[in-house]
Amino acid sequence: MTVYTVHAQGQDVQDAAFVPEGFSWGAFIFAPLWLLWHRLWLPLLAWCAAMAILFAVPLGLSFFAKEFAAFLIALLCGFEGQQWRRQKLTSEGKALTDIVSGDTRDDAEIHFFHRWQEAASPSPVPPPLPPRAPQASAAETAFGLFPEPETRP
Repeated sequence: MTVYTVHAQGQDVQDAAFVPEGFSWGAFIFAPLWLLWHRLWLPLLAWCAAMAILFAVPLGLSFFAKEFAAFLIALLCGFEGQQWRRQKLTSEGKALTDIVSGDTRDDAEIHFFHRWQEAASPSPVPPPLPPRAPQASAAETAFGLFPEPETRP
């Protein structure tokens, strides 16, 4: 099961964003395209700057060292990509609304909207209680085997 964080703007959950937890293989393998697709401009700019410094500037590093550094940058994108998406959604005003899980994203959406609908619907009002019978005063109450109170001499 995958855990998703749900981000929505206020009570409007029609355009809620579901962000999966965990490692992002798309961000690891296709980092610039993945960052561009999700409109993460700052991480994309940082990725471009890191690659330009790594491969365009003569640093005196071997080819293996440059490739290992590029692998580490891709690994960073894979591990932090979803967190960058959450930060972007929060800065756009879409706060964390809920956390749901499901085998697929569709299952998580169904679970979220079902729970949201239950919370939004008003709870049924219980029927009013019937009026209570008048209570006998303490002097009129009899205890034990005697049906009526007796006076003491």
